[in-house]
Parts: sequence; structure tokens; C-alpha cells
Amino acid sequence: MEDKNNVEIVTDKFEDFGSRERLMVVELLNAWDEQGLPDSFYEDEVKPMLNRNSGYVFLTNSDYQVAMMNGDKLELFLFTPYDGEEGFLDELIEICDGFLWEDLDYIYSLSNEQQQAVIRATCNSDYLKELEEIDF
Repeated sequence: MEDKNNVEIVTDKFEDFGSRERLMVVELLNAWDEQGLPDSFYEDEVKPMLNRNSGYVFLTNSDYQVAMMNGDKLELFLFTPYDGEEGFLDELIEICDGFLWEDLDYIYSLSNEQQQAVIRATCNSDYLKELEEIDF
């Protein structure tokens, strides 16, 4: 993807990373080494990337998944499939009220039992009422 000046917005070229961004890559790699990659993040063609517009540095893979630091933890950075809401899972759970059912289903499927309970308590959706009737 390019901006209006034909400059790539996202790059993996280290010559485009400043010292701040290179330090962020080191932090990501140390977190990967110490914590491992987030659950469900595919370890295929993993590489660091820089978004020039936001300044975010993150890991991505051949499936275009994104892992970023959330405080001291390496976590998936998610994009809901229909409305394109962005954030870490806990952030998406906080704002899930009013999500389309497909997006709600997506974050629900990635959530643990405690997070699912929060979603059911927080989000007003007929879809959630249907989920409660299903015996997992």
C-alpha cells in the first residue's frame, strides 16, 4: 500500500527504520524469545514491519497476521472481518456492543471462557442469546 506520494506506508526494509524503531524490533524479538508467539499466530515467514504513518513496529507473517507489544506482552493485534475494527482482543471486547454478529463471532471465538463471559455481559446481541443456547 502506498500513500499519495507513492511511498510505501508499511515497510520491512531496515534502512527505513530509525533508532527508535530498531529498538522496538529488539523488544519484539526478545518478547518472541521469552514468551513465544501469541496463540494462533502462524510461525511462517515471520518478519518485523514498520508502519510509517502510525510509527507502529510489529511482527507479521505470510497470513498477514499481526503481533505487537501490548505493554510487556506480545499479543495478536486484530482486525474484525466485516467492520474492520482494530485492536487487541481485550480492547475489542470493551467496545463490542453494537458489533455485527460476524465480528462478534470472530472475537468470541478467540476469547477464553472469562472473556466470553464479559462479552455476554457487555454486548447486547441476539447472536449472543443464540450462543448461550448452544452446548459447547
